[in-house]
Amino acid sequence: MMGNEVAQPIHQVTLSPFYMENTEVTKAEWDSVAAWVNTHGYDIRINSALGKAPNHPAHTLMWYEATKWCNARSEMEGLTPVYYTNSSFSQIYRTGNIDLNNNYTNWSANGYRLPTEAEWEYAARGGTYYNIFPWNDSNTISQSRANYFARDDSPYDEGPYGYNPTYAVNGMPYTSPVGSFAPNAYGLYDMAGNVAELVWDYYAVYYSMYPDVNPHGISYGNSRGLRGGNWGGQYTYGAYLEQVFYRFSISTDGYEPYAGFRIVRNANTNSLRCYNNLQCPGFWTSGDYCNGKDVWNTWRNGTCNNPGTTNSYCSYTYFGKVKEICSASCYHNYCLSTLKPKADIAVFKPSNASWYISYSGGGWVTPQPYGLGTDKPVPADYDGDGKADFAVFRLSDVKWYIKGSSGVNIVKAFGLSSDIPVPADYDGDGKADIAVYRPSDSSWYITNATASKKLTVFGESGDIPVPADYDGDGKADVAVFRPRGATWYIIYSSTGIKTTKVFGISSDKPVPADYDGDGKAELAVYRANIPQFKWIILYPSGTVGMTLLGTTGDIPVPADYDGQ
Repeated sequence: MMGNEVAQPIHQVTLSPFYMENTEVTKAEWDSVAAWVNTHGYDIRINSALGKAPNHPAHTLMWYEATKWCNARSEMEGLTPVYYTNSSFSQIYRTGNIDLNNNYTNWSANGYRLPTEAEWEYAARGGTYYNIFPWNDSNTISQSRANYFARDDSPYDEGPYGYNPTYAVNGMPYTSPVGSFAPNAYGLYDMAGNVAELVWDYYAVYYSMYPDVNPHGISYGNSRGLRGGNWGGQYTYGAYLEQVFYRFSISTDGYEPYAGFRIVRNANTNSLRCYNNLQCPGFWTSGDYCNGKDVWNTWRNGTCNNPGTTNSYCSYTYFGKVKEICSASCYHNYCLSTLKPKADIAVFKPSNASWYISYSGGGWVTPQPYGLGTDKPVPADYDGDGKADFAVFRLSDVKWYIKGSSGVNIVKAFGLSSDIPVPADYDGDGKADIAVYRPSDSSWYITNATASKKLTVFGESGDIPVPADYDGDGKADVAVFRPRGATWYIIYSSTGIKTTKVFGISSDKPVPADYDGDGKAELAVYRANIPQFKWIILYPSGTVGMTLLGTTGDIPVPADYDGQ
């Protein structure tokens, strides 16, 4: 899964197998290659990069120098270089500051190179999709886990405040020896903190528009991407930089004491040596895509034999086989015929009365104007066509204005101006019912095709109504979120049993919806924590996902707008 807002929307990519160095390139490694190049036609030197100590990461180097160093190490070890100064790959890039692009890059070569942004994020996540840091047991960060500048204004930053006290010694930069902290699940160290890491891609804000198979980024630009946060060279951002999806950049000819790099190589799936702690990642193989055909998904485990020696190599063994038969669509070898539609993350912006949607299947919709800035947005599938309709509850005349996605528009008076609109499918007929929650007495009132009535009394003063189908029976459950204690109280429509769950913090806005397509609404919250506005989702597996969308004043309006 591939944010800050320039990483939006969340999107899925497919990558070929690759190896990644499990630590950042150290000053000792830099010097070893730089000493070799003196007699081999390269213009990089030992002092082209700095380092606080031999086992600390190399830093303060230009992107150009990092790519030349990759080529030099490749040649030094008898591998085919990746970077060239022409598209025929006849001139190896050894000197000068040349703005290489994808046409000058031999992506099939077996030499060393910088990771693409997609490769870096895949590696940083360590096999999980929804974590926000490189570890998968917590969505918090502390200085026992990474070398970074901690702040006290973030709910996921456990600090303590300031630079990491263990390494804030002997003057800046406050780097740490590589591998000083526990690795992630892929065995990779310092994927958060220490130095930010250069990647191949030119930095571009339309990140999600890259191809979804082995994306290499655009072919022009003024800066290159940086990933992974750092020791505190940009201390005002704190742990914000350390998140696996956070993207920032540096001028191609720029150099900073907080920026370094690590290297990758393509993985030949038959056998390749695993030099210098390079990893042997597992990968999926498949027989065919769906479109009504059988699909065989096979996981191949990678094992490094004789690691750390010149006789080391990667071997791959089959680890189970799963046959899937698809009768519907398929996305990257995963059958979706058994999945139900997913809610899209979206916001209503009162400043221009427009709706901004990040589709669950990928891509943005052009902002859709509907309603007035003073309206309360109430999207839901009122016409039963499987897509949420744009709709608003207008306080000035206490009417519901619904723009049906099937082409039928509805205007209906229902409720009081002091009511909270709570549209949902309470009767299970496939259409959302117009309904309100009355804070004065915690009563729920509903109107549908057959009658208008008082549905129930549930809640107390200060509660926020959050109806949704939490039990998956096709009917919305009456529920409230109580900011005091961040507690959810739900009455399952299938059994009548009341359950209590705790998720979020008191200042969150609850935004439950079926984000994963399993037919049941997930607990989720919208957290307006400047500078980022976060959607935090609790999935059935217990993992917590996060994405970013929204600015000050926006109203979150999740719903399935595209029916997918």
